[in-house]
Amino acid sequence: ASLTSRRHFSVQSANPLVVQQLCVWSEEAWLLLERFFGVKIPSVPGQPLALLQTRDVEEVQIRMVGRSGARREQILFPEDLRRVYRDLSDAVAEVLLERVLYSLRVTGAEEASAPMPRWLIHGMGANILPAELPLLRRTAVTAWERGDWGFPETWARGELSNQKDEDRAISAMMVQWLISTQEGDRLAWRTFFQHLIQEDGAGPDVWVNVLPGLHSLRDLHIAWDLWMSQRSRRLHAEEGFLDRALRALRRELIICPALYGYEGTDVPRYGRFALPDCVELLDREWLPEMLRAWMMRVQVLKHGQSAEFVALNEQFLSAGRSLIHAAESRRRPRSQFLRTFDREWAEALSALRNLEKQLATEQAREEFRRNRP
Repeated sequence: ASLTSRRHFSVQSANPLVVQQLCVWSEEAWLLLERFFGVKIPSVPGQPLALLQTRDVEEVQIRMVGRSGARREQILFPEDLRRVYRDLSDAVAEVLLERVLYSLRVTGAEEASAPMPRWLIHGMGANILPAELPLLRRTAVTAWERGDWGFPETWARGELSNQKDEDRAISAMMVQWLISTQEGDRLAWRTFFQHLIQEDGAGPDVWVNVLPGLHSLRDLHIAWDLWMSQRSRRLHAEEGFLDRALRALRRELIICPALYGYEGTDVPRYGRFALPDCVELLDREWLPEMLRAWMMRVQVLKHGQSAEFVALNEQFLSAGRSLIHAAESRRRPRSQFLRTFDREWAEALSALRNLEKQLATEQAREEFRRNRP
C-alpha cells in the first residue's frame, strides 16, 4: 500500500494510476473538510485510513479493522472504479464527517442511531469531487428555475439517492448553502450537528434555529431562494462569458499580419490566413515575432475563464510554439516540429468544436425549458 503525502491515507490498488489519483484526491478531500468545519480532523500516527481496491467486493464497503482501542476504518472498493466513484467519495465523506463530529465534541453522537443523514453524506461526497460539481450545479439551477424543488427541511426527511443526478444535486446544494453561511465556524457547526442528531436530521429546527438570521420557515425559504437565485445568475453569466470567449478565439484563428505591423512586399498580398498557412512562410524573418504577438492576443482570452477553456487555449498556444520552433530551428529538421504542429492543431480544433457543441447543446436545452408550456 502507498501512503499519501500527509500520511492520512494508505491506498492499495494493482493500477498505479488509481493509486496516484486517489493519493492526491483523498488528501485534498481531508483538507477541504478541515477548512469547511474549522477543525483539525483527528488521526492516529501509523494508522492511516485505508482505501483498498479488491475483486472480493462488488460495492463500496466501510469496515472497521484492528483490535479494541486501536480500531480504524478501511474502505474497500471494486475494480470497476468508474461505476462506484460516487459511492467511494461518499464513503470517504462519511468517515471524515464522523471524525469531524468527534473533533467538534458533539454530545450524543455515539449513542445516536443515525447521527449522519444520507443527504449530508451525499452532499459532502459531491463537494469533494470537483469535477462533478459543474454538472450538479447546472442540474440544480435548472430544477429550481422550473419550480420543481421544495426546501431543505422537506428534503432532509426524504431518501435522496446518490445515483440520481437531481437528488445528488439537491444534496450538493444543501451542503454548499450550509458551507456558505458558516464555513470555518466551529461553534455554528457544533450547534448544527447537535440539532441534527437530536432531531434525527429531519426537523425544521435544524435549519431555522441554527442558520444565522432565520426565525421562521418563511425566512428559511426566502433565504434559500435568494441563494439559489445567485447560483442561477452566476451560472448564466459564466455560460455567456464562455460563449463570448469562444467567439473571440475563433476570430483570432484568422491571422492578419497588418494587425501586428507587418506589411509590404514580403507579406502575402491576401493579408489574412489561418495558422496552418504559416507553414509556407517559415523562411520569412518576421514570422516568429508575429506568431509571438499572436500568442499574446490568444493568451489574454483565458483570463477569468473556466479550466476547460484555459486548457483549450493552451492547446492553440502549444501549436503556435511548435510553428515558432520550426521557423527558428537550425539543428533539428523542421519536419519534426511540423509533425508536432499538425497533431496539436488537429487536436485543438477538435477540442474547440467539442466545446462549442457542448455549449450549444446546453443553450438549446435551456431555451427549451424556458419556452415549454
